[in-house]
Amino acid sequence: MKRASLVVGLALAVIGGAGACLFALRGRPPRVEGVVASEPTRGAVVICLDTLRADALSLDSGRPVVMPRLEAFARESVAFADATAPSAWTGPSITSLLTGLDPSHTGVVGLPERIGNLSSAVRTLSERLASAGWHTGAITTGAWLTPGTSALRGTEVGLRELDRDPEGVISRWNARRTPGAPCFLFLHTLAAHDPYLDKELDDNAAAPSADAFRTVDEVRARAIAKEVADGAMPSDADLRWSIEIILGSGAHRARLRTIIGPAPLDALFGILQRWLDDRGERDPEIVSLGARLRAAYVESLATVDRLIGRILDALAAQPMPERTVVIVVADHGESFGEHKTLLHGRRLYDELLRVPFLVKGAARLGTPRVVRGDVGLVDVVPTVLSLAGLPTAPGLDGIDLVAATTGRSVLAERTMRAFDERRRFVDGVERIEGLESVRTTRAKCIVRRDAVTRRIIAADVFDLAADPLEAHPIPFGKLERPCGFGDAFARAMKDLGLPITCLAEK
Repeated sequence: MKRASLVVGLALAVIGGAGACLFALRGRPPRVEGVVASEPTRGAVVICLDTLRADALSLDSGRPVVMPRLEAFARESVAFADATAPSAWTGPSITSLLTGLDPSHTGVVGLPERIGNLSSAVRTLSERLASAGWHTGAITTGAWLTPGTSALRGTEVGLRELDRDPEGVISRWNARRTPGAPCFLFLHTLAAHDPYLDKELDDNAAAPSADAFRTVDEVRARAIAKEVADGAMPSDADLRWSIEIILGSGAHRARLRTIIGPAPLDALFGILQRWLDDRGERDPEIVSLGARLRAAYVESLATVDRLIGRILDALAAQPMPERTVVIVVADHGESFGEHKTLLHGRRLYDELLRVPFLVKGAARLGTPRVVRGDVGLVDVVPTVLSLAGLPTAPGLDGIDLVAATTGRSVLAERTMRAFDERRRFVDGVERIEGLESVRTTRAKCIVRRDAVTRRIIAADVFDLAADPLEAHPIPFGKLERPCGFGDAFARAMKDLGLPITCLAEK
């Protein structure tokens, strides 16, 4: 226990503040600067690590390494250190990842119960590659990503046991793919998602009896479930206790499910999400609760890293096409009380939007290095198409990172956009607010709108150089120099509907 505490204590500093490249199996990757003449890739693998925050990697930050296998992959990759997701939860974010379009252009945006499907007029990466003769496949762990998910259109989807048996499912996928054809594989793992610890026990409602399971107070659990069933809101203390049980440990969550039943557990989880958007964000204990959950999350990263290693080794064991490129990203991060909330979705702060973005095996991107500058998940589609020697489709919001990184370790400034929705409660009345943000490495603006009228309710600007943790919002009306963060940022704020006059003066 003492050793585990030391590990968690060290790792908290990280979060606070393949074999993978199959190219390398065929020989040493050429060490080049900038774009070089090379044959197009005939293989691309995108690994999406659900809920992995960007600060889980050290890169060149000086933070301690807590995920050695992923860190080793990053050192052999072009690592985009300032990459962001276009939304704070899986549905909109992965749809943008696989289409190259912002959520505002996919139509897949908002709260889970309000989100729509991708229009048939929008082509996915798999559809584009399949039309060029590629075999396309996806291996997921379920959740939002199922065979009917519109973002996976054009993809053979199945084998949802990636987190349990990566070697078996990847081998079976390889056996089914078209011999000799170029191939694209999308992998999605929930290894970093809640519950953070003992995750493998979460699916077993009749988990075996053990001391860890008996730590759940049955009397308290039943009393809370009765309040929820009666339409009453449990106390803040009971809700904090419930959150820690549900998010922290799969063993405890399984035990709670056994005590109160699956349907009451789902109802309780809905109550908890409402509480986080209402009384919870005013609860003075939310920060200390977040710190305890963050400790569990950080402790779990060792397990996540081992799974990543197994996935990379399983890929390396397959006879993949030459010049296969492996891209590792996350779809969003996780909140641990930094802005008085937990989980993901419903906010657009950097702990939710900053994600890893690593590309290995792409000789045309140049030597492995850390690249600074504005990059997003929307850039995956045009970059893969470029590496495959296919036309980068017009009208995408993403850019071709091959062209953008030519001879560069710092990219030209551009604004990245993100979208979400959240509930607000005013005098007990619920309303839905739309959230939009624009961001460069220098500054960020988050706008809240009435989801029905689109009227701007509030707009806050953050000076990311002086305030990287977004702790000190500047109301737009008090921003002394609206163009002080550059014309690109000012134009993006104007596109949000904010009154920018300084652009016209230039």
